Amino acid sequence: MSLFFHRAITELNISRTIKGVRCIVRFPEGVSSLFDAFSTHLDKQISIPGLFRLFELAIGISNRALPDDPNTFLDHKPIFADKFVYVGSCKLEIHQSFNASAYFHLPFDVFSTLDYVGKSSYCKVQEMCQRDNSQWFARLSQQNIMVDPVTRKPLELPASWRKKYGPMCTGSPFVMEKLNRPDACMAVGHYKIQTSDIDSQNHTNWVVHVEICMNACRNGLDKELFSKPLIKNSKNGLKEIQIRYVNEALVDEEVVIHAWETSDFETLYHSRCNTIHFKATKAIAIYMEARAITELNISRTNKGVRCIVRFPEGVSSLFDAFSTHLDKQISIPGLFRLSELAEGISIRALQDDPNTFLDHKPMFADKFVYAGSCKLEIHQSLYVSAYFHLPFDVFSTLDYVGKSSYCKVQEICQRDNSQWFARLSLQNIMVDPVTRKPIELPASWRKKYGSMCTGSPFVMEKLNRPDACMAVDHYKIQASDIDIQNHTNWVVYVQICMNACRKGFNKELFSKPLIQNSKNGLKEFQIRYVNEALVDEEVVVHAWETSSRDDQLCFELTRGSDVFRQGRIQDMKNMLEGAPMEGRKYGGRLETPSGSSRGKP
Repeated sequence: MSLFFHRAITELNISRTIKGVRCIVRFPEGVSSLFDAFSTHLDKQISIPGLFRLFELAIGISNRALPDDPNTFLDHKPIFADKFVYVGSCKLEIHQSFNASAYFHLPFDVFSTLDYVGKSSYCKVQEMCQRDNSQWFARLSQQNIMVDPVTRKPLELPASWRKKYGPMCTGSPFVMEKLNRPDACMAVGHYKIQTSDIDSQNHTNWVVHVEICMNACRNGLDKELFSKPLIKNSKNGLKEIQIRYVNEALVDEEVVIHAWETSDFETLYHSRCNTIHFKATKAIAIYMEARAITELNISRTNKGVRCIVRFPEGVSSLFDAFSTHLDKQISIPGLFRLSELAEGISIRALQDDPNTFLDHKPMFADKFVYAGSCKLEIHQSLYVSAYFHLPFDVFSTLDYVGKSSYCKVQEICQRDNSQWFARLSLQNIMVDPVTRKPIELPASWRKKYGSMCTGSPFVMEKLNRPDACMAVDHYKIQASDIDIQNHTNWVVYVQICMNACRKGFNKELFSKPLIQNSKNGLKEFQIRYVNEALVDEEVVVHAWETSSRDDQLCFELTRGSDVFRQGRIQDMKNMLEGAPMEGRKYGGRLETPSGSSRGKP
């Protein structure tokens, strides 16, 4: 679960209820503290762009599969997770009481309702309401269009989805009328699209255009480019914004904002891509950034084929933010999650640092890159040291570049002496989003970075499963296991294998020497990704020992007759003096010598 959505749901106790075409997301009092986690402006003010961000957060929570509630609003996960859905038009209405009340310091709810279903588009209406009397103080009508990911042309919505939800809708579509810009405008502004403005679909985020136009509005008002009546009315607060999205602007393209008044003193803005219609205005920009980077002061440095992500002391508190187990323990799957978090920070475009590690944003943001093989190595000192309560760094290095794959090595190191205590080698493969077959990496990228690499690929060897295995387990893929590419997250398989392993040990299905060695702690975990398993498919985990060794356990995951994952675990042969016995098994906890716990996902 993502760091931000989980904090919203757990730490701030935000809840949701889904019923038919309506979803209610309930926010507690003092929600402005949530914006501290997302914003670089910690002044607890929610601006007009901030209102859009809050609506966006409510949409994200309603669409998200949760561990205790795998159902998503309007079947979003199974129907739209791998589709491209864009905003066509939207309208934000603000009640006059909003400008005089501290709604965000009191409990409030966001009611989302599917209002209309058409052939290729649908309209949702979100109302932000006081909890005590359900009076809305902000309302957003949003017309969404499903489009082809390549041509960006509208596609038909799934017929089964339209049939299921269409009859429940009682509203109409919202399409903003087309505007006619005059030859001369009162204000003209310029903006260059930044890398940080681009979302995961390689598309400029819709709220960015709101911020661009609000900034142009503020500049025009500051310079008194508009009429005095309009300037005076703007001080009363914004009443309504309408936006029509016509086309796209890409990174480094410059957009021009044209603003003019209509006869009744409204203000209109138009760019090459979009049109926005305001009725009076006020704005304080709020920008969304990660709690990991701001509140916890995690930093990064990118240079060539290496990125360093620096974590402060007490990082176990970070695991509270994205874990369903809030006991501050970091398990083996938790180490994989920590690696995944460091990777996410390294490839993230930040406001003060738009460059991403290995040009990830411009090169791979709209590509499908999957794990092919990976190997986690653990230094024995991890089991007797409180590394996660002290500052440490994650060094990520591009080690190898091939035709369609590349290998990164991550080393989690002590800050005082740079001794690694966990190392992950990850071979990634770029694949076609439809066939999932490997495709060539961009030639320019291979040329730029390939010559800087000095390592080799990591490909786990193929295992041969015996006819009879010591342990067999079953697992059904959950909606919460699926990532934004409609693909079962690679770390999920680690957890599946660890759970099967723990059950086998608890039932004493393995040999006594292996059980004894497991108490020394895990030394190495290798996994090979062969195929995929989808939501509601059952996978079978087969576990067996290596005949010539008493420190290895092998796994194979099957779906029917198909093999789609293989893994191998190796234990420490000996235990370091002072290492605690309890919790050393594969599914167990990594603890300090005193027994205090450290991290669990």
